[in-house]
Amino acid sequence: MQAPGAAIARATRRRHSARQIRRGLAAGCGADRDVEVHAPARGWRARGGRGRRSGRKREAVHELSIALSIVDIAREEGERLGGEVLAVHLRLGRLSGVVSEALLGSWEIACAGTPLAGARLEIEEVPVVVYCDRCRATRELAAGQWFICPACGESTPDLRQGRELEIVALEIDR
Repeated sequence: MQAPGAAIARATRRRHSARQIRRGLAAGCGADRDVEVHAPARGWRARGGRGRRSGRKREAVHELSIALSIVDIAREEGERLGGEVLAVHLRLGRLSGVVSEALLGSWEIACAGTPLAGARLEIEEVPVVVYCDRCRATRELAAGQWFICPACGESTPDLRQGRELEIVALEIDR
């Protein structure tokens, strides 16, 4: 529900994908902010030649950097449109690599000291959907399921949705 007098700015032409959000992190979005992040010294441990996460603190650091990037994008859009951002609407796929609870927990920290202080983060969970060639239909997969059609059992590598990390709308009070 939006606040009285608030306009919803749909990000149709300027939809920000996960790649753009992460690219913003690489470009230093949030670098001008005073946020201290302390990661555990042993956040990654080698196993079989691949890194593996060990501990929730490391995951929270990942979501905090994404939250900082989302705040920077929303702040820029709010300034461009000439209003105060009341809420950010985000589509988050199950395979995006982002834990929604950790992102929500990081949101308050990322917004502190910015024009977005007090703004809400509304997350729409996007299920994993694949296309099955044998059934010629899209099928939603249960969490943690292999990419196998639940109807016929055929392997379905054609992923249609589930990796989203998109800012889809902003609620702005003008």
